[in-house]
Amino acid sequence: VSTSLKSQSLEYDLQNNIGYYINHADIITGENKLKSRVGIYYSRTSDYLFRDSVVVINPKYTIYSDTLRYNTVSHVAYFIGPTNIVSDTSTIYCESGWYNTKTNISFLKKNTRIENPVRILTSDSIYYERETGYGEAFSDITLIDNEQNIILKGNYARINEKQETALLTDSALFIYITRDDSVYIHADTLRMEPDTAG
Repeated sequence: VSTSLKSQSLEYDLQNNIGYYINHADIITGENKLKSRVGIYYSRTSDYLFRDSVVVINPKYTIYSDTLRYNTVSHVAYFIGPTNIVSDTSTIYCESGWYNTKTNISFLKKNTRIENPVRILTSDSIYYERETGYGEAFSDITLIDNEQNIILKGNYARINEKQETALLTDSALFIYITRDDSVYIHADTLRMEPDTAG
């Protein structure tokens, strides 16, 4: 996949094979279009380091980041600072981690949050596959289901968005919120599955 970079001013260090710009650039690689105010390109490793107002536009999502490293060979974006990944179905936030723009698989760290119209998942770190809806969360987990008025908490979770299932362990807590009261259940393991009765 070829990569093109457009900027009004680009400097290149021939001895070290490093290019950089400090006055905005547009980069196109495959179906990804990237914009940033400042960038460095390391041609030996095919790595870009982008800073200040970074935006990656893909037909399936848009990434907004403060600082991002992107490898044009592996198509993996590494987040270094506050980052939002927005699609038609969900919004992802983290302050560290990586996202494979080809496979739509990510590992998010530091203040992570995945939100869709029905559920909000927060955790210290989250592994997430956008295509399958499968995810794992680690430490200080809260899953809020606004449709069911349920909150699940724990320190390890496996979630399947497509099947609408979740499993929580390690200090698992189930909270059911009603109009007048709340029900709390502590357990070793909690499972959440859709109600098929009816």
